[in-house]
Amino acid sequence: MKNTHKSRSYLLVLLILSVFGCNNRQPQITVTNNTAVASVSPQDFALDTVLALLKSGVNDGPTLEARINDPASGINNVDVDKDGRTDFVNVVEAQIPAGKKMELMAHPSSNNGPDISIAAIRFAQSDSGVDVQAGYAPLIDPQGQYYYHDSLLANMLFAQWLFMPSRPYYVSSVPMGYTYRPRMAPSQFTQTRTTYTTQTKISPIVSTPRPASFNAARLTSPPRPAATTLGGTAQGVSNFQVDNRQKAAGTAFGSTPVRTSAPAPAPVRVSSPTPVSRPSVSTGRKR
Repeated sequence: MKNTHKSRSYLLVLLILSVFGCNNRQPQITVTNNTAVASVSPQDFALDTVLALLKSGVNDGPTLEARINDPASGINNVDVDKDGRTDFVNVVEAQIPAGKKMELMAHPSSNNGPDISIAAIRFAQSDSGVDVQAGYAPLIDPQGQYYYHDSLLANMLFAQWLFMPSRPYYVSSVPMGYTYRPRMAPSQFTQTRTTYTTQTKISPIVSTPRPASFNAARLTSPPRPAATTLGGTAQGVSNFQVDNRQKAAGTAFGSTPVRTSAPAPAPVRVSSPTPVSRPSVSTGRKR
């Protein structure tokens, strides 16, 4: 009996050691990019303050991007790669069937993984000015609780810059030598934003539930131009490719594209040379 009891105890010890040994050999679980994005919330990025700056405080895309990434503005506290540092948010401008959009892309400070779309703003020209709609990417705001709708007067400097004819699209990148700052605590981030809006005397836009007509998934997923500014013929080719790929997938705001006030230029037709007249040849046979 004693030997049997010792054998059972010995086998039990071996079983425990084998289990722990197997667990130690298992690979570590890594966090995917989608999980990182889902952990970002609308409270990490003040989209309402961004829209307020369009009406007062910025004149163009580069200035808007600088304000977004300025720690004193309290706009950006996004950390998609969860390394404790705030990611840089790029402003990427593109043409869409109903007007223009600006996609806000978070570049991970660790350079681990691709840029992540966190929000988008849609601009459509109207008789009274520019209609503006904005919302977060579906992974950040899956229920569509945060949606912003406002308008810009046509004579506002940002509206004039946005729809300036023959201007290359603004597609930015992280500035050389940019230093990523530590992520703020939520309470500090809120206080910084409140101080900034008070000092600059801007009023953030109030959010409302997102309507079904605003498809945030389309705005934050269509193909984008290459990460360089384009001009002339190259820009026209890029516009054509992006516009047609988006039409194939459907418009960003409904099934029927809305025509802008400026019609598309008519295609240039190359006139063919006048055919040379030749005498007719009789094919009948002589009798």
